[in-house]
Amino acid sequence: MPAIRQPGRISENTTLIDIGMYGVAVAAAVYLIEGDKKCLLMGEKEFIPPLLGKEKHVMDCCQCQGIEAKFDQEYVTKKLDKYRRQGPKETTRQLIEALQAEGVEGMTLLDIGGGVGDIQHELLKSGVRTAVNNEASTAYVEACRAEAERQGHADRVRHLQGNFDLAAEIPPADIVTLDRVICCYNDMEQMVNLSAQKARRLYGLVYPRDKWWVKIVALIYYNVRHWIQRNPFRNYVHSTEAVEAVALKNGLERTFIREMGPWQVVVFTRT
Repeated sequence: MPAIRQPGRISENTTLIDIGMYGVAVAAAVYLIEGDKKCLLMGEKEFIPPLLGKEKHVMDCCQCQGIEAKFDQEYVTKKLDKYRRQGPKETTRQLIEALQAEGVEGMTLLDIGGGVGDIQHELLKSGVRTAVNNEASTAYVEACRAEAERQGHADRVRHLQGNFDLAAEIPPADIVTLDRVICCYNDMEQMVNLSAQKARRLYGLVYPRDKWWVKIVALIYYNVRHWIQRNPFRNYVHSTEAVEAVALKNGLERTFIREMGPWQVVVFTRT
């Protein structure tokens, strides 16, 4: 007869996997209890993963280093190759189509955290006049530039490498997009506030749904894994209600939403 395990005790039959799962369950519970602004963060000077994060700027220096480490040349090369073979991701394609439905002819675009430039390339082909690519990853900037050259519209794209903290240096545009970008920032309110102010007509987002199971995935699959890899990059799942409140405060009204697995695709229009 198999041994009966008593809660809270480690028997001779307990495996390392069991111990690991106990730890994950405890960490996940703490994460859910503490809420959106408190998750596994890396210390700024040493690799210590406190559960309660500090209030920081839009993106702290550790997150910047984490972006460079996560989105390195090898990673970005694979993403660019996949884009050339398959086109934009499904959620990105949905955002592009929702924006196209609003009419983009002659507009300007500010694509924050644009990756290889999926949105830029597609909307430029749909009538957008010019685009600004604001990207923190060096490898992504070079990939986007190369792809714009390959598609023949390099002269219509301006590349600004760096964080969106320096918002004053980034010009406004008719369309502002953040595709899977909000989840990279701890201070969602500041990020959405600064970027929404740049949108003259349309504001498009792809970001995680505010569900408990999405938070569990973000914690276990991403943040714990990044901590093990000694990468300070962290993912965040912010309150949908809070995101929309900031957009509304900036004169934007939600006109489109579609939930796609763990993601939500949203378009706001300037009222």
